[in-house]
Amino acid sequence: QKQAHDRNYDLQTYRQLGECSNTLDFMFIASMQEYIFTNPQYVDQAESIARTQQRYKDVRITNESVEEMIAKRVVNKNSNQQMELKKQFSEIAHYFSNLASEENKYVRLYPIHPYVIEVFSKLPFFEKRGIIQFLSEEIKKILSDEFPSFITYEKIYNRIEKVLSIKNHPDVRPICDAVDTLKSKIDLIDAKLRPTAIKLVKALAILNLINASNKNGASAQELANTLFIIPSSKILNPVDDIERILQNLRKVSDGQLISKSDDGIYYLDLQKTQDYDVIINNKVSNMNDLKYVNEKFVENFLLKELDLDYDPEKLAYFDSSKKYVLPDSAYWEDRKSFRQGELIIDIHSQNEHQSLLK
Repeated sequence: QKQAHDRNYDLQTYRQLGECSNTLDFMFIASMQEYIFTNPQYVDQAESIARTQQRYKDVRITNESVEEMIAKRVVNKNSNQQMELKKQFSEIAHYFSNLASEENKYVRLYPIHPYVIEVFSKLPFFEKRGIIQFLSEEIKKILSDEFPSFITYEKIYNRIEKVLSIKNHPDVRPICDAVDTLKSKIDLIDAKLRPTAIKLVKALAILNLINASNKNGASAQELANTLFIIPSSKILNPVDDIERILQNLRKVSDGQLISKSDDGIYYLDLQKTQDYDVIINNKVSNMNDLKYVNEKFVENFLLKELDLDYDPEKLAYFDSSKKYVLPDSAYWEDRKSFRQGELIIDIHSQNEHQSLLK
């Protein structure tokens, strides 16, 4: 990373070259990452950058331009190949709502998902031309795979993980640590769900890095459309499969790091170490033995918390009504005295607790 005075010197040089090319038989072409114009890191050079920019004609390389170049140069197809792909896409079109409306784009870019190009352009760690090399390398890995096999944006995470200068970036390191933590939990879920679970975790990491809308995450439907996840069972749709996998992952990790908003957005929450609702639900789901629940939960917790003076040997318990009955007293407001009675703790089969003083 250059110092400020070195950057100013570079900008002055570019400005002079631009000035010369306007008056002499001389052409100078320079490339610059578009995010520099809005990056707060270069706010001190904003005025100098603006003066330099005025001496050049901007030729912006948009995502559409990149898509066109990739379709023609990287994954070019003849008309027969495109027709065959359309037939194959028709077999999975019912899974993904965005496929039918943009079928031609998906056919021309196959096996590349268009969202990869958009995501790659939003990451400040790569130059735009790097997308060509990245996609070329990924295509080689799946040449022998059967349809449908797509290159989707979670694969960018693998590139980030390999480049130490990016992985150790202060904005990236916490996310990589979170992914490593979640990977260690994935072994606790069903083996056939693990590949998709890893894919989803990496996707959420990338969405966090690009500051995606909706809490830097996505809904299950959005994840299905952008990752093209084929459900593991024919009776499920992709959204159901993704919901099931993410819920399982949240369960085995005690809700750590993966959160879900009220409107159904899943996202990496680096501040959240544990979700106590998930922990409670996990414990409740393991309390299937009512006798175990009564003896362990009530006697070891509730009765102690109530600070009641009782003899465990004389503890009354009605098998028919599932109630604990203990001697107790209550303040009698009208007579400014105390009234003797019994505390009844009722534990239902669904772990609902009620108390009654009579």
